[in-house]
Amino acid sequence: MRADDRHSASRTSALAALLAIIAATFLGWNLFSHAIEPPPMDGQLYGVTYAPYGKDQDAMAFGIAKERAALSDDAGAKAAVLQHGPRREQIERDMRTLAGRVRYVRTYSALDGIEEVPKIADQYGLKVVAGSWVYDHVGVTNDQRGRLEFYQRLTDREIAALIRIANANPNVERVLVGNETVLRGEISTKRLIEYIRQVKKNVKVPVSTAEPWHVWLDHPELVREVDYIAVHILPYWDEGAGKDGPMAYLKDKIGKLRESYPNKNIVVTEVGWPSHGASRIGHDQGGTGVKTASPAEQARQVRNAVAWLREQKIDHFVIEAFDQPWKSRDLEGMAGGYWGLWDADRQQKFDWTGPVTVFGAWWKLALWTLALALPVFGLFLWTMRNIRFAGQVAFGGVVALAGAGMVYAGYVAAGTYMVWYQVLGWLLLMAFLLASLAMVLAQALELADTIWRRRWVRAIPPARDVLASLPAIRRWPKVSLHLAICNEPPAMVKETLDSLAALDYPNLEVIVIDNNTRDPAVWRPVEEHCQQLGPHFRFFHFDVMKGFKAGALNHVLKETAPDAEIIGVIDSDYVVRKDWLKALVPQFDDPRIGYVQAPQDHRDWRDDRFKEMLQWEYAGFFDIGMCLRNEYDALIQHGTMTLVRRSLMEELDGWATWCITEDTEFGLRSMERGYSAAYSRERFGQGLTPDNFSGYKKQRFRWAYGAMQILKGHWRSLVSNGTKLTLWQKYHFATGWLPWFADALNVVFTLAGLVWAFGALVPIVPPLAPLGAALTWLASLVGAEGLVGNALSPMMAAKDWGTLPLPPESFVVPTLALFVFKLVYSFALYGARVNCSLRQSIGAAFAGLSLTYTVGRAVIYGLLTSKLPFIRTPKMDSRATLGRAVAMARDEALIAVALWLAAIGVWLGKGTIDPEARLWAVLLVVQSLPYVAALYVSLVNALEQMRQSRALVIPAPAQPVAAEATVPLAAGD
Repeated sequence: MRADDRHSASRTSALAALLAIIAATFLGWNLFSHAIEPPPMDGQLYGVTYAPYGKDQDAMAFGIAKERAALSDDAGAKAAVLQHGPRREQIERDMRTLAGRVRYVRTYSALDGIEEVPKIADQYGLKVVAGSWVYDHVGVTNDQRGRLEFYQRLTDREIAALIRIANANPNVERVLVGNETVLRGEISTKRLIEYIRQVKKNVKVPVSTAEPWHVWLDHPELVREVDYIAVHILPYWDEGAGKDGPMAYLKDKIGKLRESYPNKNIVVTEVGWPSHGASRIGHDQGGTGVKTASPAEQARQVRNAVAWLREQKIDHFVIEAFDQPWKSRDLEGMAGGYWGLWDADRQQKFDWTGPVTVFGAWWKLALWTLALALPVFGLFLWTMRNIRFAGQVAFGGVVALAGAGMVYAGYVAAGTYMVWYQVLGWLLLMAFLLASLAMVLAQALELADTIWRRRWVRAIPPARDVLASLPAIRRWPKVSLHLAICNEPPAMVKETLDSLAALDYPNLEVIVIDNNTRDPAVWRPVEEHCQQLGPHFRFFHFDVMKGFKAGALNHVLKETAPDAEIIGVIDSDYVVRKDWLKALVPQFDDPRIGYVQAPQDHRDWRDDRFKEMLQWEYAGFFDIGMCLRNEYDALIQHGTMTLVRRSLMEELDGWATWCITEDTEFGLRSMERGYSAAYSRERFGQGLTPDNFSGYKKQRFRWAYGAMQILKGHWRSLVSNGTKLTLWQKYHFATGWLPWFADALNVVFTLAGLVWAFGALVPIVPPLAPLGAALTWLASLVGAEGLVGNALSPMMAAKDWGTLPLPPESFVVPTLALFVFKLVYSFALYGARVNCSLRQSIGAAFAGLSLTYTVGRAVIYGLLTSKLPFIRTPKMDSRATLGRAVAMARDEALIAVALWLAAIGVWLGKGTIDPEARLWAVLLVVQSLPYVAALYVSLVNALEQMRQSRALVIPAPAQPVAAEATVPLAAGD
């Protein structure tokens, strides 16, 4: 296809993908929207409950501050009283809003300005059911600074005020003495009856107290004292409202009351449904049902209840007129603040007649999703023109889903009443979600660029093609191969040296340096073997050599033959193919090439499940990530099977001794100077996999820690234009380490999740009033006690020990989705690029997961520290017991057990009624998988070693890698 045709096809493909993503975004959001039409609430509503607190006020904080102000001279408390107390102008505004829409208003208190409600309501034609608060007589003792007497006096004042209100206001047609006081156990039934009798003697209107249905059924003596049964029936809260539904629950409870007290008038003084909050699981004879809180569900349940209560001619009060955000913080969880027919800004939530749209804001969220997604997707389409249509759509779909996740989280946050510390919590959660989605987008780009790439242009051709294309006579530059060893088994090193001696290359030397090996019995046999191999093999030994491997290799550079033009580095356990150098050295004919890299590979895994898992986990990096990075000339250099131009080594002053991954650091420095690199996917050498899980972890810890050293040492180069790094090189070096940062976030999130789960199960939040008072006193030293007192009043109102709320569903679901995406991403790439079976790819996934904690710790240590000692990977260590296997994964096993216990605790402790708690429990189990994988991989390692030990398997000497033993290249490589 001609270039013009390719460009035209690419533009057509991009336009089609763009239109497909736009259409899918609108269709996807629209799936969540539909219309319902419950019975209408036409005409005036009989009644609503009313609390005169605005969006910025807190009735609980007001009560606590009022108490503190009465018991002590506390400036912060007085400021909180002024901030949170009812205001007349608010009451007037609210009565205007209710006028013509409802007939009755029910109040809960008779003091602190609420006594003005009847007068103001009368001006707008509203009638009132007045209430008085009855304060705690049981849960407070005399030794708590006189609070018991204070509460009793306050109750007496409430009762007296209620009597005055009832007698002074003709529009007060009923009164209520107390609200759910028997339910909360704050007063005995006997004492409550005394208060009821006192009011009945002094007013001419019907008197009752408000309690849930079961309190009335359990206390017939209370029924005998009241003029009517004022009952609360709230199926959202009650676990007994299940599969049969809220209306069946309402009808059943009214039926039981009528059956038990046929001669008593019933007034439903609270019925309603929240518009926001956690879903709840209910159980009844019909089975289990989930109750959701949303604006549409509120419309459905309230309109259904009102229609039936009207039909039954039962007076009723919908709870409540206006949202009370303070209840979400202090009393009832998230849902507590959202029972109003109007929100806290006094905007009506749903239509009382006609159809109601479920999730009517879908189109706004679709537009916001596109506003976030299209710039990213458009940039992708503009720059990534080498990707087929399927890859464009796949990447665009991930971008749209990521944007939708952020938009939905923002939508939930915008509809949530929050104070400053809740805003801070949401910002932290949003930052975590944003960071996670950024990692997802980087992986999605890799997925699309790898699987659906049209052409691979920079891959080195297979060795057979390179050798076939060589001229009969050509100049072969001298190669100096460097082998650094430390306490390595002599037999293993001899195999490596024999394979180097068998190389088919005419101009070669090999230098072996042994450093920090104290036992001559270990290094002397290697020295003798070098002497036997001839003058091209030289050996150096140092009892002490600073700088670890990098220091040793730098010393070897000084001993390198003056005419050597290429430096090769291999590990002590590698057996190389004869054609390695002839296949790759021609790449240096291009003067821009600074180094040439071949993959790591292994030869000892075919009869060992543990090593097989490691082999294919390594292969994923070399067959996926390195191949793609090579297309952008952004290779990661690793310290074996690498060839480097000697002049570049001298230009860069050798290997960096400050970094424990000196190879990768050198590769980055060479690219900063403008040099390129070349990569062959073909396996030219094979080494030994780590023999145990501990060695595997130490190796990966070293790599991740070294990456953080490099990042700290070179971050300026990655963000500035002061070097010759290209944009794509910067991108791939930065994003190449993102998965390791994700592992660090996983560790942090795991530990935070354990603390969060514990806090959700165990009341660990102490009374905060003393802390708030102390902070207010400190602020008073600079004259800011009023400001601080107002800000801290919700904290100071925390009277009782409580548990932490679970994280919102809007963050739990995306987190689970990220895990699912990671699985799809991993298996899709393995299926497309790695020549292994599904079983082997699953084993590789387990191996990679098992390193999550190790890599996460390494990243955290690497960011917080500067130097850790070089950690070598031990070779040929086959000691194995199950106890040793558990010890190798001890930390991971303990964390896994903690996560499982936390998941069980959350499921059993909160999941019986809260489906979001079940989601959180599932997330804790998902979080445990990397830690379970670590224990599993370690146990597989031990079992394999024990099996081989029992079988007394004696491995045959390794042979040089045959030229035919290559991994088939993917099409286009």
